[in-house]
Order: sequence, then structure tokens, then C-alpha cells
Amino acid sequence: MRDIFIFGSGGFAKEIAHLIKDINLSKERDENYNIAGFIDTAPQINTLTIGKNQFPIFDEKTFFETTGHDNASFTIGIGDPQIREKIFNLLESKFDFPNLVHPSVTGDFESIILGKGNIIAAGCCFTVDISIASSNVFNLNVTVGHDCIIKSNNVINPGANISGSVTINNSNLIGTGATILQGLSVGSHSIIGAGSVVTKDIASHVLAVGIPAKSIKELHHTKKD
Repeated sequence: MRDIFIFGSGGFAKEIAHLIKDINLSKERDENYNIAGFIDTAPQINTLTIGKNQFPIFDEKTFFETTGHDNASFTIGIGDPQIREKIFNLLESKFDFPNLVHPSVTGDFESIILGKGNIIAAGCCFTVDISIASSNVFNLNVTVGHDCIIKSNNVINPGANISGSVTINNSNLIGTGATILQGLSVGSHSIIGAGSVVTKDIASHVLAVGIPAKSIKELHHTKKD
């Protein structure tokens, strides 16, 4: 059993802990994980309680100055694409970021290219010939169609539907229940609102909402594409 640390200590981090528990209970998985603790920026408490279990919370500033985690794995329990991007880009070359895939996920994984550090929650459905880079979140019941290209650090919230041959670039937030229609592309560092239906390409650094989705605001991030 391999130790794993979770970045973040909020609600999504707790959901990742539950995902890991389900992975450990699955007889189909070869490797199990021991949740060794959570890592947060200036935490206000020292422990996180989940059900009957308590886990330590480590201060990010001092955690990597200590020893004993060189052979551990890490995952990012934070739902902000910009923060995920920062953490992953800083640490992915030094530490192990496994793909955490719920046992209920379906898809032709012989034809799916999967990077590292991806989180795929319960009920997700992938079809065939999909390319997924690294550090993405596919929350509950997301569907991804054939021949999609999904780059890194995207957060795709529950119930989103991505049709075939869609390209999603880096560090986007796709809202709950959003739909992206066949053959379209989404730039980088954009937000698609909950329940929106994307019928045209979405540029980088925009907020797009509605049916059909329209860009209503430019977003300014420090990273430029």
C-alpha cells in the first residue's frame, strides 16, 4: 500500500478521499493507497475528520522541508483550474501523481490515452479514441465522446456532456450540466457556465454562459496563452 497526500482540505478534497476509499475496495485495482494526510496553505486546524476517521493537515510551506514523503504519491483535491495548474506544474516532475479512476467508470481504455494526475469520479462514461493529458478533474457522471482531445488542468463538473471530436485546451472550468456539441473547441483559462450549451468555438480567457453559450466577459489571468 502506497502513501498518498491530498492537496487541499475542503469539501472536494474530502470527496477525493472517498474516491480513494472506493478504489481501495475494488478487487480490480492492483495498487491501494493509504491516505497519509492533507496539505494546505496556512491551515487553521491540524486534523480533518471524515466520518469516523481523522487525518493530519500539513502546512504546505513546511511540508516539503521534512523527510519521509519522497516515495509517496500526490493528488490535487482543489477545484480551481488555476491553482491545479500552479501546483501540478511545480511538482509533477519531482513526485508521483497517479490517475485516480473510480471503479464504476466505463470506457474503451485500450484506445484512450491518459496522462497522469487525472481524477475520474463515479459514473463517468468515456467512449473511444480519446486523448487526455494530465491533472484534469472529471466529476460525477461526466460523459466524453469519441476522438476528443482534452489537455491539462481542466475541471469538468458533474453531469457535463462533451460530444465527439471536441478539443478542450488547458485550465478551463466546465460548469455542472454544461454541454459541448460535436467538433467544437474551447480555448484555455475559460469558464463555461452551469447548464450552458456550447454551439460555437469558445475563445481563451472568457466567461461563456447560456443556451446557446455566449461570451459575456473577458477573464484576466497571469498566464497568457
